[in-house]
Amino acid sequence: MLRLARLFLAMAVTALGLAYFAGAASAEPTEWLCKPGQADNPCLGKMDGTTADSAFVTTDLGYTAANQPPVDCFYLYPTQSEQDTPNANLDKDQPIRDVAVNQARQFSRICDVYAPMYRQYTFAGEITDEVRDVAYDSALGAWKDYLKNYNKGRGVVIIAHSQGSMNMARLIAEEIDPEPAVRKRLISAIIPGANVYVPKGDVVGGQFQNIPACEAGDQVGCVIAYSMYRQQPPTGSSYGWVDTGYWINPAPRPDKDLYQVMCVNPAELAGDGDLLMPLANLSVFIGGPEPAKPWTAYPGLYRSECRTAEDETKGTLSWLNVVDAREPGDTRPDIGGLVTANDGNRHTGDINLALDSLVSVAASQSRAYVAAERRVAVKQRSNLRKRLRAASRTSTKSKSRLRAAKKACRRNRSACRRAAALTRTAKKADRRVAALKKTDRNLTRKINSLIGPEA
Repeated sequence: MLRLARLFLAMAVTALGLAYFAGAASAEPTEWLCKPGQADNPCLGKMDGTTADSAFVTTDLGYTAANQPPVDCFYLYPTQSEQDTPNANLDKDQPIRDVAVNQARQFSRICDVYAPMYRQYTFAGEITDEVRDVAYDSALGAWKDYLKNYNKGRGVVIIAHSQGSMNMARLIAEEIDPEPAVRKRLISAIIPGANVYVPKGDVVGGQFQNIPACEAGDQVGCVIAYSMYRQQPPTGSSYGWVDTGYWINPAPRPDKDLYQVMCVNPAELAGDGDLLMPLANLSVFIGGPEPAKPWTAYPGLYRSECRTAEDETKGTLSWLNVVDAREPGDTRPDIGGLVTANDGNRHTGDINLALDSLVSVAASQSRAYVAAERRVAVKQRSNLRKRLRAASRTSTKSKSRLRAAKKACRRNRSACRRAAALTRTAKKADRRVAALKKTDRNLTRKINSLIGPEA
């Protein structure tokens, strides 16, 4: 359990660095930690386990990876590297593989998961601007590679945590939020533990000008961000304040009188009121081979509520308050205790203490996105088939005129020139019909693929 606690804690410690990794990271070929079809893929693997209810009655989870899901996920892991350089290389070290299992694998129930290695800053010193930008440029290069070579116009759920969330929040602000064509592909962004900010009392207009905080479980194109604590964070806490705490963004800190940290409660979005649905694979931290059913779910183990508090000098504090919901007789373990710091900070559990809730919400959002895309594709096919019918009639008429012209050509050679012209017209009409039929087949395949996903 000591190793478990240490590795959970490593997921959240604010890393420090002294220099930066030489070279243009964004120009490097992407090294994929997880990618569909990749043999060594920690985002795929054993997904089954047991659910333990409040009476500690266990039932099988029965979770499996989706078969040909209609959407993608793009995952960026938190600070995990234990290398002794300020920026990590792209080696797939075990702590990184472990956190991918725990944070990203269950999302394979609804999407194809793409997770790049990136030159994150490590535990080895001060975070200079250069160290920060090497990490970001590396993540940005992988995102651009994904969009260009793998996305193929599909909707994408962004998932990240801690340093991963901070880098993805910057990327969303710079690369997605201002670009309507890219923004249209965003199903949602799940980016807890990074002090994403919004105007006080509002859901959009802070860090992102066009992408709002999620307010419904089937809302598309929105952000889920929060920072978990067991009680009100102290004034010196790393999360919850806009004027102090975790910040690796090159932009200046937001005005504490105008902005506050975003808080979206996954339990509410999932339709479970204030009850979170934790899910974790503890065996990857304990060590040794995974059992046949390594995952454990504890539905309703914690209650969660977005809270705020005011401070005269520091402005608005915002956090997701996560407390024990066990009633007398509920003997399930307090797994959150393994990841809670002395000040009540549950940062290292941001994902796993809400994982089943988050997967459920991402599935609902993906279904809404897919349904909308399907409606558009069906309408496009309907309009295309009108054009196809018109083109087919034109082709039929062209062939009829051509037959008549060929007859006339046999009787009178001066009519052969018209027959030659009509031959070209008929071929052109046939090519148009063939092109429209190909587009119709492609649209039909797209429509047939736009179903689900189920979690």
